[in-house]
Amino acid sequence: MRIGYKDFMDSSGDEGRPWHWVMEMPPIVMPEEGLPYYEWSGEFEAKVPYQVVGWSDCIDLREIPDIEQRVVAKFNEFRQLYIDGKYDELKRLQHPKYYELAVMLYEDDIEKKHMSDVADGESQDKSGYQPVEDYNLVFYADGRLVPLEKYDKEFEYYHNSALLWYAKKNEDGTAYANSYLLQFGIRKGTNELVLI
Repeated sequence: MRIGYKDFMDSSGDEGRPWHWVMEMPPIVMPEEGLPYYEWSGEFEAKVPYQVVGWSDCIDLREIPDIEQRVVAKFNEFRQLYIDGKYDELKRLQHPKYYELAVMLYEDDIEKKHMSDVADGESQDKSGYQPVEDYNLVFYADGRLVPLEKYDKEFEYYHNSALLWYAKKNEDGTAYANSYLLQFGIRKGTNELVLI
């Protein structure tokens, strides 16, 4: 077995891009009996033409006494921006998050990639935005990343975000829901919650 990657910066297309092999598993000599499984581990460093910061330079949020109140305030700030239709401000706040994602995926049109949430918000009835309540504060990335998640009792569904929008229920009890994934961190040397 080999592990490798194709360089997507090479513009020759999928068929023309060569594989860059970075690791190869050594040959295995399997005995006839007595070996129920085989385990092997190894490490390699992937060389990519970009550097992504993500949450790597964020502090441990579990040490901040008022972190829950601050995260709830941020969720309410984003909710109000959607309700008020302040899409330029939403784009500005979300750009760093979606820019890094677009770079990692070698997207040509970064603007298109990171604006799907804003486009959804523009077309939705503003009365469908739900209050930020009945949420779970969850820590990820060794405490450096925090969203509010929510179990929706009405629809018996677990959302990855407590910022929710619902369409009115249909006669059969179904409805469309949209959740806006917001995960915050605080960069080292700062005190501001930012979208990661």
